[in-house]
Amino acid sequence: MRPILSILLSALSLSVFAQRADLLQAMPPRLKTAFAKQMAPRDVYKTTGATQRLIGYSYYTGNTQTDTMHAKFSGGRGDAFSNCSDNLMASWGGFAQPDSIWVDDLNLRIVDQVYLYDAQNHATVYTDYRSQSRQEMTYDNSGNNTITKFYDTVGSGNGTLIYKHSQYCFYDNQNRKTYDSIPNQQKSIYIYGSNGYDSIIYYNWHVAAAIWSKIEMEASVYNSLGQKIFYSLGNYDTAAHAWRLYIRDSFIYNSNGFVAEEIDQTNYTGTWTTRKFVTGYSGNNPLPILETEYVGDSLVPDIQDFYSLNSAGNWQSRVSQHWNPTTSSWSNDDSLDIVYNTSEFISMTNDFYYDSTGNRFNTSPSVTQHYYYEDYTPTAVTTIHTTSSEIIAYPNPVSGKLHVDGNIGSKNVSVQMISITGARLFNASGNWQSMNKDIDMSSFANGVYYLLITDNNGNKIAAKQIVKN
Repeated sequence: MRPILSILLSALSLSVFAQRADLLQAMPPRLKTAFAKQMAPRDVYKTTGATQRLIGYSYYTGNTQTDTMHAKFSGGRGDAFSNCSDNLMASWGGFAQPDSIWVDDLNLRIVDQVYLYDAQNHATVYTDYRSQSRQEMTYDNSGNNTITKFYDTVGSGNGTLIYKHSQYCFYDNQNRKTYDSIPNQQKSIYIYGSNGYDSIIYYNWHVAAAIWSKIEMEASVYNSLGQKIFYSLGNYDTAAHAWRLYIRDSFIYNSNGFVAEEIDQTNYTGTWTTRKFVTGYSGNNPLPILETEYVGDSLVPDIQDFYSLNSAGNWQSRVSQHWNPTTSSWSNDDSLDIVYNTSEFISMTNDFYYDSTGNRFNTSPSVTQHYYYEDYTPTAVTTIHTTSSEIIAYPNPVSGKLHVDGNIGSKNVSVQMISITGARLFNASGNWQSMNKDIDMSSFANGVYYLLITDNNGNKIAAKQIVKN
């Protein structure tokens, strides 16, 4: 079994909140990670201006409310969402740094969590009352989680929380994790190659032999632009003393650097099975407007989703279809309409099933979701990696050319300018010392933008909020 060493604040997958699961969310984790990267990191989208944070959610089947979520916040913590996809899937309030959050499904409390934070808004204590467990976190000066202590009630006999073990994490000077371990249980070693090849090796502690045994290895290959082009996952065959792959993925990108195609292959039973995902976009907007999945060695069409965009560049609707092999054509499944409030946050969605008998979508929604917000002023986020030398960008506010500078060293980097809708409006790659660091923003509309600088592996070096006036 693969070790799970990084579970703090991980995304919760609640099937009760899924309407018809859209193709984007049903994709392999490696492809979803690539989409998340191209649509820009969530923490870059914190803003110093007044905005809204999600505090509630309700799910209706017909006219019957079945699921609800409530979140409580304090201070400047919250989630401004990097794009409408994040907003759409944030129904349970994850990643938003709440003080508390609870979820009810058919009047049954299935999530009941409380968080405590330090002055830097790092979660220091996480208590889960449903699973009767607690985690206590320690961070270094760069904000990296170095120690996590785990507690639960198993074996206490009276419901008292008992200390179980600690996880220790170590990082390099680029704030990349290099090692994590739960002593005498499991560990992971992270290797970053200068030739675009990275790997993670997972080990379990062999009690009888008192040695670490290799369990699994992940490997990723990147091109010169820092885009992942191949991924593999395999387990260790102790008899053959060799790695046996059971997942392998390859990626192709379009001219904007967005994922255009992914081949996903798995081998769990001795035979490789193949899926292919093809993605279409509208210009330089990183949100997909077409997702098609093909299956089998002959890559037969299976399912696809179409998205339309509103004037702000966000999803306005989605039509889901499946391939009908009898007619060799696509058949409609359902249609999702997305409604936004005046702040361009999702306020409601309506899911209409398709009536194949009448050859039309139903006029009454089968599923309705409501999202509830409160106004707040977020904590400003200007530099992601505090150990990196400060990045300066001036003038700010800017009306013409923006000059970017800072002591990053002789690194190959990517400099991007991203709109609040997630559209990448500028992208330049090169050696930091020799590249042109001027960005002409004279043609940009007035508003807030985000300057993002990453290294060749896509790791964030710095991010700044830029105001165009």
